[in-house]
Amino acid sequence: MSNNLTCAAVAELNHLASLNFILFQFVDLTTAAITFIFTYFAAKVLFKLSIFQNSTKILLVLNLLYAVMYQFTYGIEAVIIIYKHFYKQDYPCELLQLESDCAFSMKSLLCCTSGMIYCQTGLIIERTFATFLRDYKGTKSLIVGSSIAVIVLLLSALTGPIIYWDDPLSGAILACFVFPKQSATRSTVYFFVVTGITLFNLATSIFLNKYNAKLEYQPSHSSLCSSPSSSPTVSPKPNLIDPKSSLASQPPNRPKKNTLLK
Repeated sequence: MSNNLTCAAVAELNHLASLNFILFQFVDLTTAAITFIFTYFAAKVLFKLSIFQNSTKILLVLNLLYAVMYQFTYGIEAVIIIYKHFYKQDYPCELLQLESDCAFSMKSLLCCTSGMIYCQTGLIIERTFATFLRDYKGTKSLIVGSSIAVIVLLLSALTGPIIYWDDPLSGAILACFVFPKQSATRSTVYFFVVTGITLFNLATSIFLNKYNAKLEYQPSHSSLCSSPSSSPTVSPKPNLIDPKSSLASQPPNRPKKNTLLK
């Protein structure tokens, strides 16, 4: 039964033989390599520079971990697909994988995808605390960041089990990054939800940036208006002749005419 279940249909064979599908796997492997490299440099910046609050560092590190885990898990599946494309197309009954065998990989991918999105929301919430709370640093920042990180970890870990809650995972799929057929409806709802969360993150981020820019502008503008030294002053031109002086009241000296004695 397992052998028949893992036999690929014509549509799945065509999909595996598709050049676009294989090119996408190579693109994903390239993306994974770029992610690993830039994550290393990003981690160095986070730990060496002190320009970030403790809460921001916690959430950024968590986001980087989710990104690395996602690319690692998806990269393994991409390598398996490439191997099947070049060496297994003549064995159609060895192409599909049981959904039950893919359960861990599928839930891990969902956990990492959700974790990255939830981390973005967590960073927005953290920036909101930093904007409206006074003295947001030290222990207060650490508590806020740790609390948000724990919530993100819980929600991301629960996302996969919720989507596959009552799915028996009794079918077979071409790759472990493909959603099972019986969970297709929930996966569609999931994509709508994460799209809404992403748009919310974008809108809130724009609002916070504008609000912070307004706060930065107002003190400098008010100080310029209230400071007497900041207002331009026109220095009076020096009077070369004082109108009140006696010299100014006298008529200008005229040259005397030479008078001849008659």
